[in-house]
Amino acid sequence: YEALLAHDLSQPVEFELEDMKYLSDLLIKSRIALKITQRELAFLSNHTEEQIIQFEDKNSHNASYVSFLKVQSALGFKHKN
Repeated sequence: YEALLAHDLSQPVEFELEDMKYLSDLLIKSRIALKITQRELAFLSNHTEEQIIQFEDKNSHNASYVSFLKVQSALGFKHKN
């Protein structure tokens, strides 16, 4: 979280996600660090606010990989290969 707060917003954030169970944590921390609301992220990623809420639900597996990629792009993230 602290690294996200200190990150240069003109550069993409690179990350490695070793386990998909941490995806919702990454999404929540990233959104908060960027100081955007669920509604704003929904607009930026072409989702509804309800979908973002579901994506952030730790017990939810509602986000498809394509949806995740749209949200990732809206946050300015780049997945490390």
